[in-house]
Amino acid sequence: VDKEMLTVAGELQFGNWALIYRDLFRLLDADSNPGVDFYIYVAADDELSSMLSANTVSYRSAKDVISEYLSIIKTPVWLIGLGIEKI
Repeated sequence: VDKEMLTVAGELQFGNWALIYRDLFRLLDADSNPGVDFYIYVAADDELSSMLSANTVSYRSAKDVISEYLSIIKTPVWLIGLGIEKI
């Protein structure tokens, strides 16, 4: 069956650092599911992460984990770091 539109899945993650691994398993499941074409992962940048709580998932930690398992991740991933500017 040819698809008319791409399927995009994603995650907004501002929780405990261990959740990145749960999200990675979800992403690997998306790899095995041909219905997901693109994955967007949003995490706090280092500054915002330090303001939220200790040991939250940050852009840097998400990048490290995704990079570590890149050889088994087949779905394209767009990793976005969300932050705020202190005034």
